[in-house]
Amino acid sequence: MKILAIDTASFSTGVAIIEDRVVKAEVSFTSNTTHTRRLLEMVDHVLAKTSTELLDLDGFAVTVGPGSFTGLRIGISTVKGLAFAARKPVAGVSSLDALASGLMFSASPVYAMLFAKRNEVYWAQYELKHGLLTKTRDEVVAGIDAVLEIAGEAGGSCIFVGDGAVNYKSVIEERLKDLASFAPGDRNFIRAAGVGLLGADLFDAGAGCPAEKIVPVYLRRSDAELNFEKKMAKSV
Repeated sequence: MKILAIDTASFSTGVAIIEDRVVKAEVSFTSNTTHTRRLLEMVDHVLAKTSTELLDLDGFAVTVGPGSFTGLRIGISTVKGLAFAARKPVAGVSSLDALASGLMFSASPVYAMLFAKRNEVYWAQYELKHGLLTKTRDEVVAGIDAVLEIAGEAGGSCIFVGDGAVNYKSVIEERLKDLASFAPGDRNFIRAAGVGLLGADLFDAGAGCPAEKIVPVYLRRSDAELNFEKKMAKSV
């Protein structure tokens, strides 16, 4: 199965082509500029490098969140357009699952965290069970203190990954001391290849769906919505 995978959930942009679970091409870019400035160029690049036409693809995989509100909309809308054009199914992949997959053989619990602003992180916990990295705490948005309270109560060593872990590294070290370790720098961003491999799992499980059914997972309302509510409340 040949899959085009896209990630735009955080500060990085990633595109990959996976064929029969082999990474055929992958390109990533990290910047504070909007994903729209480079995403389609990256898609064209991996298609050209693998001599792949859009109709050669069997499906698409895309991160659906949690993550950046704007980033998720860009990635999902791009995949929807491509999938409609190719008439192929889409697999929606959890951003945190994709982030944690880079540590799939960790013997310690994995805390995958994406920076959510407002002194919060999007996070979930994973553990190795029967040879598979398994989500043991569902993804939520919370303050770092709430995450560290849970990690501290567990009492054992744990590993943190993601830009949320990078942002709060000093706080984590202060609270958990030697119990905390951190993923290597290159594992702290979501790889499109990982999104593609997780997408392949979803397709194998029959979880692919038409493009119009793919929706973002936000976990909380956007700043724009909250600011609008405040503005309306003041005008009453």
